[in-house]
Amino acid sequence: MDPCATSVISYTLVPDTLYNIFSPPMLYSFTAWTQSLPLCPAISYSAKNIDTGLLDTNLINLSGQTFNITSSDYLTAGFYTIQITGSTGSVSATTSFNLTIINPCATATITPSKS
Repeated sequence: MDPCATSVISYTLVPDTLYNIFSPPMLYSFTAWTQSLPLCPAISYSAKNIDTGLLDTNLINLSGQTFNITSSDYLTAGFYTIQITGSTGSVSATTSFNLTIINPCATATITPSKS
């Protein structure tokens, strides 16, 4: 029997976040998760968009516990629910957070100049 199969993964909730299109890339980190049996393999993380089952790597990448969020495409504006899964051996846990991508041009006001 795998002794790590009884490990329990604990995590903290990841707060929702906003990103403005055309802003510099945003690094968004979450707190490392812990497990009840520290001698088991380290927790590895993966993420996906709950709606599509995929992660658009042109918009968001996960490395360790840090997301790199970037976009210069106004078509990416919208609401995304990102699910994070932490796994060690056969044990896993999941949580999610909401990512809102804002198109700042959608609310821009254009004022004609007076000539």
